[in-house]
Amino acid sequence: MRPHIVPVCDRCRRRKQKCDTELKPCSGCISAGVECVMTDPETEEVVPRTYVLQLESHVATLEKQLAEKRIHVQHSPCLPVHNLSATNIPESVSVLPGSRYLGASSGFAFVESALRLAYKRGILESIPGEEEGDDVSTNMSKRHGFDDLLPVLQSPSIPERPRMIELFDLYDEAQWQYLILTESEFDAHLDAFYRMDPMDCPISAVVVYMVFAIAVQHVERTDWNVAASNVASSYHQQALGMVGLLLRHRSIESLQAILLVLVFSINNPQKPIVWHLLGSAMRLASNLNLHIEPEDVSTRDISHRLFWSLYSMDRAIGNTLGRPTILEDGFITSTLPMRTPFGLGISLKETRQREIAAHCFRIRQIQSEVADTLYQKLRQPSATFFADMQTRLQEWHETIPPHAASAPHILDWFHHSYFNVTMFIHRPSPVNPQPSTEHLNKCFEAAGEVLQFYSKIHSRGGFDATWMAVHWLFLAAITHLFCLWTDEDIRRAADWAKVNDAIQSTGMVLSAMTERWSSGRKMPEIYRKLSSGTLAKYTTIGRLEDKPTTPSQNLVWEEFQQQNAQLFSLDDMAMDFDMQFWIDMQGSSTGTTF
Repeated sequence: MRPHIVPVCDRCRRRKQKCDTELKPCSGCISAGVECVMTDPETEEVVPRTYVLQLESHVATLEKQLAEKRIHVQHSPCLPVHNLSATNIPESVSVLPGSRYLGASSGFAFVESALRLAYKRGILESIPGEEEGDDVSTNMSKRHGFDDLLPVLQSPSIPERPRMIELFDLYDEAQWQYLILTESEFDAHLDAFYRMDPMDCPISAVVVYMVFAIAVQHVERTDWNVAASNVASSYHQQALGMVGLLLRHRSIESLQAILLVLVFSINNPQKPIVWHLLGSAMRLASNLNLHIEPEDVSTRDISHRLFWSLYSMDRAIGNTLGRPTILEDGFITSTLPMRTPFGLGISLKETRQREIAAHCFRIRQIQSEVADTLYQKLRQPSATFFADMQTRLQEWHETIPPHAASAPHILDWFHHSYFNVTMFIHRPSPVNPQPSTEHLNKCFEAAGEVLQFYSKIHSRGGFDATWMAVHWLFLAAITHLFCLWTDEDIRRAADWAKVNDAIQSTGMVLSAMTERWSSGRKMPEIYRKLSSGTLAKYTTIGRLEDKPTTPSQNLVWEEFQQQNAQLFSLDDMAMDFDMQFWIDMQGSSTGTTF
């Protein structure tokens, strides 16, 4: 640790007098009866002179809590401790030069465990790994810092105002689940952009660039237009180069612009900086106290809209990757955006948009509580936790805003989210490592619904091949098979003709969705081997064998928990097969929508 450099307080600096050499209010300020403060030379924020001591005290508290948590985990009698690198696991299972670490709530950690169990049970001959010659260490060692992102030399051209208003409508259609930018706010940014040089109004420039990019990206995702994709990426690249400028402003307007960059980045696998953007946005929102209910009526609406849009992204990305949330729910007092905010006259269209977005935010709250309780283990679940959460989820599903029915893609999102969170509640977790048949039945049914959903979307040519969509399809496909492997009652009750149909359609959809994702092309092959092995082991021409050669239920769970030793006893799970476009050691490219 570097030695303390005791800062001079602002009052002593102005008066050019000697300040005390201890990190506490100086005698001069105490005598004068004023607060002893200093100006941070890096951020230019005015903070108490005891700020460093407060930070060190907070760090010490966190380190103590971490140490206690590790002791609790290491000595817990209910957690099996096994070595995943033991000789009973072949080298083909671990093929990546450097493991990627994902927390227990990550679907990838569950998939990893399922693959190991499939290998153990003879369903899978080996686990597909990194192709020889692929240099993943290069990507893993990249540093995706904002300082390295420079704007292109020539600013991209922006259409005239009438065309930009049309593009805003497309943006609005694409970002229905967030409330980042209103039309009146966009008009104000357009005025500034057309009057000034982009570098003189970086916030407005980024807002305009990103509305253009997101609108064009929406066209590209709808029509699979490669040219549109390239145009959208060029505007996104220009905005990325200005993120450093935005962070210096530390205002609610700069946060608004950063959220627009984040939304696009979530859908773009070529810019794996989502985790950095998300962290920067959360820190800025925290510094602005957006998680606290604002007293200023004039800023209340935008504060609510931006905070809950950011919250939704944070929970979706963080829970998918299994990473702890930056801001726990217990510290949040901000209320959801109002349907009709006080003092603002809004249209019926915007009122309905707010209702739909607020419904999206509510399921993220449910998802967050499940993650904190079952996966992060921040609180002890009650005896009725699973039933209570399923009831709340059911109530959420039954109260979908009625006007969502006029937009099939929104209704699809709500149904899809319901079944995904159902799987999240009932699949194996650190708190519930051996789910009952009742839990697994719910998982099996929910996974089947998700597979049917993707098949339906694919058949009508409207599926969204974002990273998050691919993730949820693959997770549902593996969960569907996993329930068959681990529960004999489910195997005997299953309609194997339907199982076979689901396997065939899922394989086709997965292949189609990963065509544009080079690192995801291994997934259809992994699924093909798992599904073929499942059918070969448990069926004869699609029908369940009368006497399948399968181990006892308890033995299957014992072996699964052995494969999950790290998942259930540590916070992180090593991912030994490469899903490179999803996450690297310092940042992740992830998706939106689902």
